[in-house]
Amino acid sequence: MLRGDLAGALAEARAAEVAAEATRQLPVIESGLPVNDPDAMQKHPGMLRRLLAALGGLAS
Repeated sequence: MLRGDLAGALAEARAAEVAAEATRQLPVIESGLPVNDPDAMQKHPGMLRRLLAALGGLAS
């Protein structure tokens, strides 16, 4: 039974890690900013500044 408990605990810990990683990525993805499009990010001179400001607003 100890093996089952250990396996269950490890699975729960891994699921928590995956959920935490997904949560960390959500604000960037839901911001609507083209963070996954390098061309769009490079074309607009203030894009990085706006991105950082938007992420700062989501964090507060």
